[in-house]
Amino acid sequence: MSEDADTNPGDEVTADSDAEGDPEADPESDADAETDPDSEREADTETDADPGVLDRLEAWVSAQSKAVLSPSARSWIGGYVIVVIAACLVVAAAGGFLTYNAQTAPETELQTQTVGTWEASTDYSHGATVTNESIVFETGERLENRPLYFTRLSPVLEGEYVVSHEGDTEGAVGVVDVRLVFQATEEIERTDPDGQTTTETVTHWRETDPIATEEIDGLAPGENKTVAFEVNATAAALRLEEIEEDLGASPGTQEVVVVADTALEAEVEGERFTEERTDRLAIDPGGGTYSVEATLEPGESYEVTETVEVPIEPSPIEVYGGPILIVVGLLAAGLVTGANYLGAFALTPLERRRLTYRRARVDHNKWISRGEAPDDDRTVVELQSLEDLVNVAIDSDRRVIESAATPPTYAVVVDDVRYVFEPPAEIAEDGDGDFEWSQPDDEASQTGDKANQPDDATSN
Repeated sequence: MSEDADTNPGDEVTADSDAEGDPEADPESDADAETDPDSEREADTETDADPGVLDRLEAWVSAQSKAVLSPSARSWIGGYVIVVIAACLVVAAAGGFLTYNAQTAPETELQTQTVGTWEASTDYSHGATVTNESIVFETGERLENRPLYFTRLSPVLEGEYVVSHEGDTEGAVGVVDVRLVFQATEEIERTDPDGQTTTETVTHWRETDPIATEEIDGLAPGENKTVAFEVNATAAALRLEEIEEDLGASPGTQEVVVVADTALEAEVEGERFTEERTDRLAIDPGGGTYSVEATLEPGESYEVTETVEVPIEPSPIEVYGGPILIVVGLLAAGLVTGANYLGAFALTPLERRRLTYRRARVDHNKWISRGEAPDDDRTVVELQSLEDLVNVAIDSDRRVIESAATPPTYAVVVDDVRYVFEPPAEIAEDGDGDFEWSQPDDEASQTGDKANQPDDATSN
């Protein structure tokens, strides 16, 4: 007791002296002593909380992945996760490219537009009035635009040459010259030094009688300028005979032609265009009839164009397609990356073993037959995998016999040895149903059964 009493006061004196020697140290040390435990508890609490949240998140993601994706799908995605992420980034990059093109594309473009057109046209119309009585036609009857007329009934051909135009112009000016031509022509073939043969029309003689020359002034689009003419077919035939009698010969082919030369000019949007053409109306008298055939020179359509700037209206795909691809690509890449980090595509050891077994069963299906292997006193060798058993069957030219039990037993009988593989029930049970293997055909099964018959049974 005395020793304790002596010792304790000394200790108290020493502590007091220490406190007096460093008066500022005690409050801080006391504060530290009071503060440090609480801060350590909070730090420990935060450290313990984070792993708990992460574990719960991983568990939730894993559960959702298992509910949506089969083990084989998760295995495939997990094996090609880098490719999947790269594909998502390629989609996002394509969206960025489309967006960049849409933003940098010009707002206007140059286009050539037609601001005015003009086209001239010509035509012949003709007819004849019946002047002599006949059984078929009445006197005074009008025959129009027929390919053939009867000389005795209606010897005078009355015709009109019509000029018109259409387009963006106020009016057209020009001149029309109509004349009656008697001539004799012939087509002659000529061969040049290169051996090329060409056909040339030769005019042996020609006589021209003017019919009319008329000016065109201010002809509005859609209006017609008409030049009338008439030809007496009987008189024309007599005129041809007179000319030939005068010449003393009848070379080529005789022709009576109404020729019309037209020159028409118009102004469209400050540009002037001139159309020149020659049209023909051939009259062939002879044999109590005369035929009429018009040959019109093809016209040309004139256009006035100008280059203008027009706004470019982007399509909805160009406007929204790029941003949508960016969002979808990046979101998909992020989701796949996060899911892979949280183990969404990971397989449990049991799933991995089951998947390996089922793949082996599918891959080696052609070596497997359904049946029952003989259960006798042969030496039994248990193998660790279906692949090993299939290798034994291949090497020994046998088939693998799969029993109908659940789980099945696989066996290969070679002489006095029965090689067996028995998959555990947990990996052989029907799981996600991803794998379906077809049953071997009867011939294959029979072959396998014969291959697995004991040697003594075969000899018997």
